[in-house]
Amino acid sequence: MHTTIRPAARAALALALAFGLSAPALAQDKLKVAISQKGLWDTAVTYFAAERGFFKNEGLDVSYIWTSGGTETLQTVTTRSVDIATGTGMLGVLGAVSKGAPLVIIRSEILGAPEAIWLVKAASPIKSVKDFNGKKVGFSRPGATSHLQVLNMIKQYKVKPVLVSSGAISASRTLFMTDQLDVAWTIPPFNLDLVQNGQARIVFRATDLPEMQKQTTRVNVTHKDLLAKNRGALEKFNRGYQKALAWMYDKQDESTAAYAKFANVPVEIAKTVPSFYPRALLEKAGMVGLDRNMKDAIDSKFVAKPLTDAQVKAMVQILE
Repeated sequence: MHTTIRPAARAALALALAFGLSAPALAQDKLKVAISQKGLWDTAVTYFAAERGFFKNEGLDVSYIWTSGGTETLQTVTTRSVDIATGTGMLGVLGAVSKGAPLVIIRSEILGAPEAIWLVKAASPIKSVKDFNGKKVGFSRPGATSHLQVLNMIKQYKVKPVLVSSGAISASRTLFMTDQLDVAWTIPPFNLDLVQNGQARIVFRATDLPEMQKQTTRVNVTHKDLLAKNRGALEKFNRGYQKALAWMYDKQDESTAAYAKFANVPVEIAKTVPSFYPRALLEKAGMVGLDRNMKDAIDSKFVAKPLTDAQVKAMVQILE
């Protein structure tokens, strides 16, 4: 049977075909992200957002690489090797910006420093932080949160350890077990097995630094050129990031099972990890305690003088 298509219907069909044919052109924005310290709960937010489709649902195609933290993470975004760096320590960011690095903070990664712990061997004569004088105490990388933590520990407890940049947590463990470190830094769930089997003791916690809990310690940053050219993609990134973070806390049976597989730890240990990271500290997107961060950066010689108001305004641009 021959069917006649009326002019109005032909126009509608043509419009539908036009949209259908143009759909592939509506490509997702592509972003590459550097994530600091593989295996941690807070830095896993970006990983889960990418792997579980939260970014895709926002119209983003996100790929990622892992770094061992500190300056390595910042270098990737400063040199435009990546578009965004997550979980970067405030010392490093302030130091880089003071030297002219075109970095922009788009979101707080964590408020405070609730998670890190320092270990000694079970038979070590070190009983508390007061015994750290002259001892080799580890942190990850210059400018990283663990670096800020040990600097604050030195200031608060008036001790003089020998600070050792021990790199990623796995490298820190190796140095610790081979007696190249007297005190090793770690973050749960990693190295808790040493405590559970009696090989090590927890001798210090970041929560013993109360003033540090009042300032943003890690942030997510981008390059100022990307912000100028594609602010919308960065806003999508923040929305996908926030949705992944909500999933991690709203569906903890599901998320801790996924995290256990990702971090290669038993599920029972994985279930304890969120308790080290109060949700509100990760959900606080805006900056807190920037003046204190600046003072820490000056005291530790990461910056020679405070950033100007113009530098701060250009550096901090929290996106919805």
